[in-house]
Amino acid sequence: MPQAMGLITTNQTVSLGKLTADRPIAAVPFAARYRLLDFALSNLVNSGVRTVGLITPHHFRPIMDHLGAGREWFLDRKAGGLFILPGSTYGMKNMNAKFLLKDLLKNIQYIRHGRERDVVVSSANQVFNFNYRPALEAHAESGADLTLLYRDEERSLRGRRDNSFFLRLGEDGRVLNLEPAAALAPREPRRLFLDVFIMRRALLLNVLEWYKTMEYSDLQDIIAENLNSWQVRSVPFRGYLKRIESVEDYFSSSMDCLCAEVRQEIFGAADRIHTKMKDNAPAYYGPQSEVTNSLVASGCRIEGSVANSIIFRKVRVAEGAIVRDSVVMQGCVIDQDSLVEHVVCDKSARIMRGSLLKGRLSAPSVVGKECVV
Repeated sequence: MPQAMGLITTNQTVSLGKLTADRPIAAVPFAARYRLLDFALSNLVNSGVRTVGLITPHHFRPIMDHLGAGREWFLDRKAGGLFILPGSTYGMKNMNAKFLLKDLLKNIQYIRHGRERDVVVSSANQVFNFNYRPALEAHAESGADLTLLYRDEERSLRGRRDNSFFLRLGEDGRVLNLEPAAALAPREPRRLFLDVFIMRRALLLNVLEWYKTMEYSDLQDIIAENLNSWQVRSVPFRGYLKRIESVEDYFSSSMDCLCAEVRQEIFGAADRIHTKMKDNAPAYYGPQSEVTNSLVASGCRIEGSVANSIIFRKVRVAEGAIVRDSVVMQGCVIDQDSLVEHVVCDKSARIMRGSLLKGRLSAPSVVGKECVV
C-alpha cells in the first residue's frame, strides 16, 4: 500500500472564456460524461491513495455537485477519504500560481494530521491516465526528498507553454534545473514538468514554516530555488497527455478522444477514469439520423446528422440539423435545419432553427451556458 496522501489544487486561474465563466477549470465537462478533475482524482485513487485533499476555488459549487461524498472514487471512507479544503481568495496577486503557498498554509492541518510519509501533489487541468505506484516506489528507493513527473514533449505538440516549467536532468534522473520555456535553446530536449510531484510530508511542512511570510509564492518557484539543497529526482511519463490551458487545447483534446488508440489508452485501460454516475435511457436514433465517428452519451435524441463530434447527455439534434467537428454539452438543443461546425456548445444552449454557426479548427466558436443563438 503506498505510504502517500494526495493533494489536488484547483484554485488556479485558467481561463477558457465562456466555459470557465461560472465554473473552475477542474469542473469543465469532458468527453461526453467526465470532468477534467476526474483524471487527477482517478490517478490518485488507482494508485492506492486513499486520503485525498482537494483545495477548491471560491466558485466551488460545480465541484461539490460533481464529487458529493466521493463514493464513485471509493473515498467515502471512515479512515482517510475525501477532504474538501478551502482555497484562498488572493485577488490580483500571482494569478498564474499553480501551487500557491497561501492555499497550502490555509490547509496546513490537513498535511499535519496525515500519517503517510509522502504527499502526491497534482494540478487538475490535464487529461492523462497514469498509475503513480512505480513513481512512488522509485521515490522511496532513491531516498529522494522530491520526485517530479515529466513527459518528453514532441516537436509537433509544442505550444507556447508560457506558464510551464521544463526539466534539465543529470545522471540517474536527478533534476538540475527547473526552467520556463523561454530559457530553453531551440534544439534542447523539452521535458515538460507535469505539475505532479511526490514530496516528503516532513519537508513540505518545513517549507511551509520557512516560507510562511511569502504566502503569495508558488511552490514551483520554491522547488526551483532549492534544487541544489534537496535530493530531487524525476520519473518519466510516456503516454497521452494534454494540458488544458485554452479553448483550443480543450477542443483539440476532445477531438483526440475520437481516435480509437487515444480513447483506449485513456478510458479503456485497466485503471479506469472514475466519474459521477447518472442513470439515463439509451440514446435514441431517429429513422433519418446519420452518425459517424462520434461519441454520443445516454439520454440523447438524435434525428439529424452528427459527424466527428462529442455529444453529451440529453442533447437533442433535430431532423435536418447538422453537427460536425463539434462538442455539444449536456442538455443542448440543435433545432431543425441548423448547421453547427467547429463549435463548443456549453450546457443547455439552444441553436435556433435555420441557424448557421461555424468556427475554425484552430479557433472554435464557443456558445455560452444556456445561451440561445
